[in-house]
Amino acid sequence: MSLSVVGFIGLSILSQLAGVFLLMRTEGFTKPLPTLFCSLFFLLGIGVMAHLARKGVELGLLMPIMAASIPLLGIFIGIIFYGESASILKLSLLTGACVLIGCAAAFGN
Repeated sequence: MSLSVVGFIGLSILSQLAGVFLLMRTEGFTKPLPTLFCSLFFLLGIGVMAHLARKGVELGLLMPIMAASIPLLGIFIGIIFYGESASILKLSLLTGACVLIGCAAAFGN
């Protein structure tokens, strides 16, 4: 995997995480400005994923990375910025699920 592919994957993850961060601020998509930025960040993230797929990055690699990293990091956004609960059991189960997704992607061929 080239450095540019890694960079684009990082850009996609970060932009989607920015969208996740802004979800609460949209108040159910009733606030126009946060809704606009939230939508733009998600659109950018998905657009970068489409670009990567078009360039030949296999979906079997791309989707598990996204499926593992975005929800896990989104949980930390909720904990750090929005005061959501963070029990050890919750974090352990979610982290374990993300590790299993990664293993399935790496060894599932």
